[in-house]
Amino acid sequence: MAGPLLEISQNGSSRQVPVGAEPITIGRQIANMVVIEDTEASRFHCVVEKVANGFRVRDLGSRNGTKVNGQLVKVALLDQDDVVTIGKTELRLVSPAPTAKSSASAKPQAAMSLKPAQGSGDDDVADEGGLDFLANDDYDPLAEPVMEDQGGAGGAGPMIDQGGPPTDSLMRMADALPEKSFNHYDIALISARGQIAHPAGAPKKKDGDTVGEAVTLLRLLLLVCFRTGASDIHIEPKNDIYLVRVRIDGIMVDAAKLKKEMGVRLCAVVKVISEIDISQRNSVQEGSFSTRVPDRRVDYRVSFTPAMYGQKCVIRVLDAANAPRYLWDLGLPEWMFNDIDKKIRGDSGMVLVCGPTGSGKTASLYATLRSIDAGERNVITIEDPVEIQIEGITQMPVQEDRGNTFAALLRSVLRQDPDVILVGEIRDAETARTAIQASMTGHLVFSTVHARDCVGTIFR
Repeated sequence: MAGPLLEISQNGSSRQVPVGAEPITIGRQIANMVVIEDTEASRFHCVVEKVANGFRVRDLGSRNGTKVNGQLVKVALLDQDDVVTIGKTELRLVSPAPTAKSSASAKPQAAMSLKPAQGSGDDDVADEGGLDFLANDDYDPLAEPVMEDQGGAGGAGPMIDQGGPPTDSLMRMADALPEKSFNHYDIALISARGQIAHPAGAPKKKDGDTVGEAVTLLRLLLLVCFRTGASDIHIEPKNDIYLVRVRIDGIMVDAAKLKKEMGVRLCAVVKVISEIDISQRNSVQEGSFSTRVPDRRVDYRVSFTPAMYGQKCVIRVLDAANAPRYLWDLGLPEWMFNDIDKKIRGDSGMVLVCGPTGSGKTASLYATLRSIDAGERNVITIEDPVEIQIEGITQMPVQEDRGNTFAALLRSVLRQDPDVILVGEIRDAETARTAIQASMTGHLVFSTVHARDCVGTIFR
């Protein structure tokens, strides 16, 4: 008998995709098995995968959530004709031909617990005709590793896979994503001095090698970032554990829970390759490191800040491959693209990019700068720090300990005969005043402001 089909309905049209043993990832990113052009969908939204005697849908930490039969879920078993809703897009499992029997009807399992189910619970069997997706009434979906929902019903929440050690759960998370051009052992870790601290290659397992385990854990976290396009890694000390989270599409998603000892070792490895003093634990510390993968080099900015139960570590991923390269890659509506394109070709004025942390302000500005002909204009940037180097542009890092603040550098830049100036962030009144004056005296000024919306920018 032919296998089931996944029917995708969007904007009045539909298409069908065969469903088999291979997981089907769904989202806006072109690397997905099923690409949907829905503005409410995340880049990697959910996955439909085969489990024991059936199929299930699993949300991948999407921004707007995944619904099954109208109910927000993290994980749900699917029966024939169950409707999976992503924004305005509907997906359903259908049979290629009528069959005799169907078994247990699917029941969406929002907020699944990983504890064994108590009692018999849902054992009802539907005898209506349809495809036999779940032939075994005794099948317990909780017996398989699932993503635990600890964030309440609905929305994008934690995606922690508790089925085994953190390295195994991170590997399962990475394997559920379609981008598999390289593996975690293909990632070479490069120190802040540019020296290879841990070369690429499958590590040799040694009993009691806690450092090697921490390095593997870091590589797996970086692999998840490569495959999801995550912008940040947060390693947060709690009372008796370390919680690791990643920011995907602006949303924080739980990735792993570590024992206290492993969390400390992971932070120590990050400090060593970032050239940060590991003996200091009660002060603010910053550093950087890089990775080399088969097709490119990626830089990372590291920040340690004291918290109640230890230092919190945040790793900013500066991967140019995940950022839009030019203005036309931002996916703007035609009218908005034309307005911005006209503005950046002007001789003076100011363009402010506003939004919360991780929303893509800097990436949008870099894409805009690449669209400017730097060969004909003198383009200078002031950044804290310089995240991505752009050819043909003069980029200046802020060094407040040496007096090189945004305001001081901006005043200096105005004597460098600039045509276009990018101020990484307007943080104070002096910088704002100088930037506005520059925009009114024959300079084109770009900058960012931390605000939720355009109205909030005015109040800032």
